[in-house]
Amino acid sequence: MLPAVCALVAIFAVFALAHPATVNGRRVPLWSATTAGDCARRIGIDTIPGDLLDVRGTVIAAGAGAAPHYVLNGVPVGEDHRVARGDRLTIRPAGDMTEPTVLKAGFITPELGPGALGHTSGLTETGIGGIRYAQYGAVSGQLAGICMAAVVPTAEKPPSVALTFDDGPSPTYTPQILSILQQHEARATFFMLGCWAVKHKDLVSRVVAAGHEIGNHTWSHPDCTKLSSSALASQLHRWEDTIEPLTGKHARYFRPPYGASNGAVRATAGNLGYKIAMWTADTNDWRRPGADAIYNRACNGARDGAIILMHDGGGSREQTVAAVKRLVPALQKKGYRLVTLSQLQGYDPWDGEFVINTDAGQVKMKPTTGLHVVINGRPVDMPVEPVKIDGQLLLPAKPTLPLLGCTVAYEKQDQSLRIGTPLHTLQMNLNLRTLQVGSEKVFMSVPAILYKGTSMVPLWVLVDYCGASANLDEKTRTLYITGTFGPAPSLADSGGLWRAVPDIPAPRLPSPSEPSVQIALRP
Repeated sequence: MLPAVCALVAIFAVFALAHPATVNGRRVPLWSATTAGDCARRIGIDTIPGDLLDVRGTVIAAGAGAAPHYVLNGVPVGEDHRVARGDRLTIRPAGDMTEPTVLKAGFITPELGPGALGHTSGLTETGIGGIRYAQYGAVSGQLAGICMAAVVPTAEKPPSVALTFDDGPSPTYTPQILSILQQHEARATFFMLGCWAVKHKDLVSRVVAAGHEIGNHTWSHPDCTKLSSSALASQLHRWEDTIEPLTGKHARYFRPPYGASNGAVRATAGNLGYKIAMWTADTNDWRRPGADAIYNRACNGARDGAIILMHDGGGSREQTVAAVKRLVPALQKKGYRLVTLSQLQGYDPWDGEFVINTDAGQVKMKPTTGLHVVINGRPVDMPVEPVKIDGQLLLPAKPTLPLLGCTVAYEKQDQSLRIGTPLHTLQMNLNLRTLQVGSEKVFMSVPAILYKGTSMVPLWVLVDYCGASANLDEKTRTLYITGTFGPAPSLADSGGLWRAVPDIPAPRLPSPSEPSVQIALRP
């Protein structure tokens, strides 16, 4: 009798092992009365609910956190639901849960008359003109974070023109055009040939670093209407293999050589993710009609939304360079912004001048382009480009401050940025207009800002209080900063002083066509 029972048990075990359920991707043998909860415990998943935490990580209620969640064959089920052989069970473990948050918004109206610091410009210590967003825990009421957004007056978008250059890059003429564009803080789009780009990769990187756009102009400049779809695709892919590792992204635009296009060309380019980019004004500079003729044709073709065709490669381009030297300032004097093709057509955000309303009036902010930063002899990759506000340069707080031997901490309690140096303790409050140096208050004519998610601090603060010296080489567009304190300790050594504020899903204010900037202090 016993051998028969053992044989039945063995047969059942083999059957169970041969027909398991799949639990979170693992094969689990099933026995009688197996439930979803049993499966969780068999593979070591916690089924005990965690705690409910407030926005600062403190326990509000023990055991009130997230319970395990079971999905059987695509359908949510309870812990006691039976699991059959061949079923697929997905289990989300139990754990702690942070309370939901609520967002409160209110207008900030600057006080009139003398400010709290004795200034007569309407300065206040309590806020800036704009909207203040505060995020609170829905259960605890604890403050999670504050964000301030500037209210930007509605203004007409200035007329824009896209200058485009084909057949480069040329080691002779492309650098000259880049220098002219940089001098006037203008943008352009370069439709490059792959056969030239592979020989001058440094120029490709230089064009991108200066904020210009690069478009696909094929590998070797064929008439695309005479190519099969596969041959055209090969031209475009070969271009991509050379250019995209240098730009880090897929080009948005394809300009067919000679402007030769048809339905087949458009279909092939579209299938590869390109938009066909033609032009509205042709200078015919490739014929070398003279710098005056090129200049006049470009000026006559300029209007809001115009795309002007010129060449920086494919032959002698001295006349084009001479025309561009006159053309760029002339168009800007007429009120045109010179932008990339993506900016012209609304794909890239406005990167020009922003208007910020503060309690002391309006200030204007403009990102810098092509500015290299060297700190203590070492080139530094900044998370965002430095910006200028009314002529004053601001740099990202991180990594600039730690490289100068200063510690940086975000203080949630009073919503401020605290900077520590061997000589001073600095604090910039969220009102953005005052700097606390020890017990002394210093008026900041230019506010610290949040730009592209990064807190920016004025360069003069680094020089006056952080032991730094700064020198700008205009020729190479390089800012040299030297500190006297040496690099700050690492995050691990400094106890994690760099603490982020939770993201605040603030309602969007202006549309993308209306320049705006968020104002806040948040590492």
